[in-house]
Amino acid sequence: WHIDTAGALRNTFSNEYIGPGPYYSGLNNGSFVTNEISTGDINLFNTSGTLISSTNAWTDPNGWSYSYVHMGDIAGLAGGGFVVLPELGRLATGGAGFSPYLYFYDNALNLINKVNIIPSNITIYMLVGMPGGGFTGIGNTDGGDYSSHLFYFDASGALINQRDIRGDIPSLSTKDF
Repeated sequence: WHIDTAGALRNTFSNEYIGPGPYYSGLNNGSFVTNEISTGDINLFNTSGTLISSTNAWTDPNGWSYSYVHMGDIAGLAGGGFVVLPELGRLATGGAGFSPYLYFYDNALNLINKVNIIPSNITIYMLVGMPGGGFTGIGNTDGGDYSSHLFYFDASGALINQRDIRGDIPSLSTKDF
């Protein structure tokens, strides 16, 4: 569904590349992207929901070689383009227990930057772009199934802060959430 800022339903989209299952995010030019978690494909749609083009983060010649298992979330950025987790890294899905990389694409699906976050040893489940150009992720520091931390990144993908939220939202880090 395409809902405008007033909450009115503007359009509905139905396509083999659109949910349920893939992650998706709007872009600052009105188009949107989805990704296929089991293949590494990223799909770009126009404002009418028509597929414009696709790329594959796992086989992008400008990407990094890795034993990809399960693609992670995707988030549009205020300054344009989007960030994607080409590998979720979650232990329960066969990952290494951490999210290894952040890939940045422009609005035309060109890989413009990649950041190695392996040294941070964090697993990020969900991403959201922030108005200042950076983005936030929610995940954990143990590779497990539950969210226990918020991670704050600047627009270049540098981890600038993290916050343990288990005290704020105790049920978020347990099966009771």
